[in-house]
Amino acid sequence: MKRQEISVEKLLGIIEEKDRRIAELEQQVQWFMEQIRLSKRKQFGVSSEQTKIEQINLFNNEEEETHNLAITEQERIEVK
Repeated sequence: MKRQEISVEKLLGIIEEKDRRIAELEQQVQWFMEQIRLSKRKQFGVSSEQTKIEQINLFNNEEEETHNLAITEQERIEVK
């Protein structure tokens, strides 16, 4: 088997290229992680759980209406 002689300068160039590529990939990972965080915040954040006041008022009026329909003891009629 034949060994190839590689100069120190060439090895340093290879290392520098690999370091540059690692830094580029780390930046991409950071960008993707930020996109995931923003996506989760949009999907599960507070803004997706907001309720309109009109919807809340629907239930408040329901109790008052059913209370008015209730028959008191004096109004009951006995049927034989």
